[in-house]
Amino acid sequence: MIKLLSYLFPILVNFVCGGVFFITALRCSQASAPGWVVGATLSTWSLVYSVVSFIAGKVTTVKNSVMLISAGGLMITAASAGFLLFPGVYSQFIWIALTGVAAATYCTSFQVFAKSIEQNQNTGVVRATALYTASWSLGMATGPFVFGLLPVNLSFVINAALGLVIAGGIVAVSKTVKRRENTADEQGSCLPETGGMPDCVWVGWIIGGVGTIAIFVIRCLVPYRAHLLEFSRAEAGIILAVVSFVQAFTALALINVKTMMYKALPVVLAGLCGISSLLIFGFGSGKIFFAIAAVLFGIYSGYFYFMFVYHSLISPVNSTRYVAINEIIVGIMGTVGPFAGGLLTTPSTSGTAFPVMAVLCGLSIIFAVFYFCKNKK
Repeated sequence: MIKLLSYLFPILVNFVCGGVFFITALRCSQASAPGWVVGATLSTWSLVYSVVSFIAGKVTTVKNSVMLISAGGLMITAASAGFLLFPGVYSQFIWIALTGVAAATYCTSFQVFAKSIEQNQNTGVVRATALYTASWSLGMATGPFVFGLLPVNLSFVINAALGLVIAGGIVAVSKTVKRRENTADEQGSCLPETGGMPDCVWVGWIIGGVGTIAIFVIRCLVPYRAHLLEFSRAEAGIILAVVSFVQAFTALALINVKTMMYKALPVVLAGLCGISSLLIFGFGSGKIFFAIAAVLFGIYSGYFYFMFVYHSLISPVNSTRYVAINEIIVGIMGTVGPFAGGLLTTPSTSGTAFPVMAVLCGLSIIFAVFYFCKNKK
């Protein structure tokens, strides 16, 4: 039970991030800022996240992971206080950056911690992957939902309180978990059995990287497009929440899979969902179309994030390095995607970035299919 409780922390951290992503992009849209400024909100977070993730990959161990998670929580509280005290449209970029530092400090550290308390076998990594993906997805879903419904200042007060809960709570949880002994190194206590399967981390990086660009474009430009289409703040938040709720349920549905992570057909099916959703976001104009697109993309993102995390954690000797690379990829793609999407976006071309992303997703799926076919066991 205590292991399950530890997955509360990804929910809380991503609640904070999801709310910040939503409200900063929406504030810029409502202030009639150009598309590239709207995109720069997420790009700022992502650039900082990428740099700090690189550093975290160098310094994170099982032993210091709890301390780093706690430090990330305290930085969330500081950033939330900054949003409250200095609410200007452009001054918020400072607090976006600090939120990026907090998230990167937490994220690599938590994945190392989560792996260390799971079983020393392949099924333990599947479980850790599914629960971690589902938990942070629920947080990412709830953040925009709450920021869409509650007063903005109250939402930031909640964020500040959650930072303190994360900082203290992870320490309390870690003290009740019996950590595994006799580690070969400090990279992680769990040395999973791969069952002779090939190292497919490149598949995770390619489809996860492209999918991450797409989901950052969605998080950043759906509020912009929804504002132009005269959706309410609550409706825009609900659309983004649906993406992440479906993403969470998809990840949970994969908790007992055995070999799906090495097969081509699931890549194709998930990819078709992703491509369809991006085309609908780009060319649709009604709320029902956006709702359908949100469900389809949630299925796709639940799958590619599961693959992204699993193929990094399953490595017996490289998991900490692979996880750090994952987070660097998230940062780089989150920097490039929203900014490039913002450059393509004007009030008259608000849907242009989505079909471009559909093409990139299609190419990533083709790569994954060829890779699996070539390395078939």
